[in-house]
Amino acid sequence: MDCFVGKKKSSQREKGLGGLTEKVRLFQEEMKAIMCEREKETRAYERDMVVFAFKEAEWKQERKKLKEELKRLRKGSGRER
Repeated sequence: MDCFVGKKKSSQREKGLGGLTEKVRLFQEEMKAIMCEREKETRAYERDMVVFAFKEAEWKQERKKLKEELKRLRKGSGRER
């Protein structure tokens, strides 16, 4: 009779272990999905930063051109600061 009780406890332990194993597997899948999403967000952010850097460089060049044009116009009108 002791053997039967031992097998029953062992079976319950295996069920519990199987449940925990399944939970761990589900958590791992969830973590993998979250990490994948974060990587996508990181790549999108990096692309945005590159675009912003190019735009910023364009703005600086345009500002420089406008300053030079203003300087030229002031000089041409005889009105300098």
